Amino acid sequence: MTDALIDKDALARLLDVIGGELDDLIELLDDYVGSAPELAAKAEASLAGGDFDGARIAAHTLKSIARDFGATKTSELAAAIEKDCKANTVEPGRAADLVAAEAADRAALERLREGGNLVA
Repeated sequence: MTDALIDKDALARLLDVIGGELDDLIELLDDYVGSAPELAAKAEASLAGGDFDGARIAAHTLKSIARDFGATKTSELAAAIEKDCKANTVEPGRAADLVAAEAADRAALERLREGGNLVA
């Protein structure tokens, strides 16, 4: 099973970085699945409250971990929010887009895990 939302080369790089142990990758994935929705929600809530610094920090963290897991859309949107927050302005709807992308990418990762196809 493959999933077009996920960059499997990124997953392979992460697996290599952690020593090639699939169980360790799955443990890290569990951590990602637990933290990514919270970070997206934190960015969205912070933006809604005008807290650009809080949104920037949440987006920065999400950008990095999403990139590591090949969640490209999430990483790109988080990077855009992080950049915009530094300028104290964010395009309308971008936070909602981030939340939606994070949910889709997370679901894709979970499908790959369930199918036993996290790495090629």
